[in-house]
Amino acid sequence: MPPHPPSISQLKPRDGLSSSDLRSIAQHARGLGSADFAELEATIRLDVQSEFDARFLAEYLDHQDWDLSPELRGALDQWLQEEELHQSLFRQVYGAAFPDKCAKLSAELLQRDQDVAFEPLQHLMRDEFEVLCLLAYDELATVKAYQALLPQYLMLGPSMGPLLKRVIRDEGRHYATFARILREQHADRLSETPALIEKIRASEGMPYANTFVLDHDYGVWTDSIFDRSVEQLKRALGQSSGATA
Repeated sequence: MPPHPPSISQLKPRDGLSSSDLRSIAQHARGLGSADFAELEATIRLDVQSEFDARFLAEYLDHQDWDLSPELRGALDQWLQEEELHQSLFRQVYGAAFPDKCAKLSAELLQRDQDVAFEPLQHLMRDEFEVLCLLAYDELATVKAYQALLPQYLMLGPSMGPLLKRVIRDEGRHYATFARILREQHADRLSETPALIEKIRASEGMPYANTFVLDHDYGVWTDSIFDRSVEQLKRALGQSSGATA
């Protein structure tokens, strides 16, 4: 069996993508038709923006009137570090593929804090237990979305494959970590998770407000991704028939 690819935090953590990777991405971008070019630009811009927004969620959670457990705080520290790295690497991809649009994207990122609104999600984030369910669901759905988008990313060349597979691996590990903390630290409330997960699922479709979670209001997100994420998370928490995920 081939070895697992390393976490993205071990992938050139100082230098980012190599110059040859960036040249390949730029060359493939120049060869795209106008429709594919526009679709990829929108996709990667949204990736950058969503990964950037992780800082807003971290700040929000740090200012709640209930304390984060040491287990969740440690997991969030690692999560934020890796989401920041994802954002940095996607920005490098964006800069190589769409250099004429970089200045506008950078300016927009500096203004994103003005449009953050967690109020519509407060009914899903009333304590650590609920936050863990939301994070586990969201990270699992993100894994499935990145997997669905992989053929589109590969239009920018083969160097995108290892990058996306490592991003997917990181997001999958985030999901598994949040689910593990639920099982270990909140075992007495696991019977509540089916209803809560369905409540999260029912909240899909609300306008995204720079909250990192539930950033699911553009094309790749489908009912199939949401429904499969619901069922897999329930299985992982021992609340559905079938083997543990």
